[in-house]
Amino acid sequence: MSSTYYDPTALARIDTARAAIRNHDYMQLSTLLAHGLNPNQPSSDGRFLVHDSIMYDASGTSIDILKHHHADINARWRSYLNWTPAHIAWFSGRADIVEKLRRLGADLSLEDSRGWSASRAVRCPITQIETKRKFMGFAPMVSHTTDNPFFS
Repeated sequence: MSSTYYDPTALARIDTARAAIRNHDYMQLSTLLAHGLNPNQPSSDGRFLVHDSIMYDASGTSIDILKHHHADINARWRSYLNWTPAHIAWFSGRADIVEKLRRLGADLSLEDSRGWSASRAVRCPITQIETKRKFMGFAPMVSHTTDNPFFS
């Protein structure tokens, strides 16, 4: 089994960018990206900045900034069911953010590791119940802009 090497400096910059997203510090996020932070490098937990953007920024401003800096809108969160940002938005009941992602070029037909696409996940009551249980109230947390240590 091979392990992935994560440069500590790069990880520190990703953590700083994550904090900027959670704190809605769009200037700091833009500055980090303008100075070479790669938005397409996952952190050690497998999450990308676009995932954090969907989870912690209800306004969607940070996703616009990330897209401007060539972030992959279809990035897969490999340590959690290969979810894309659209999956997170759908499971959170954020149709407005799903529509924003679609306009930015997200592929809503991409399937997670269970075979579910974001375009149909919200309509499945079993999946909605599973999501609420699995994320201990993930949907309400994402639809607000408060930080949650569960995802840190």
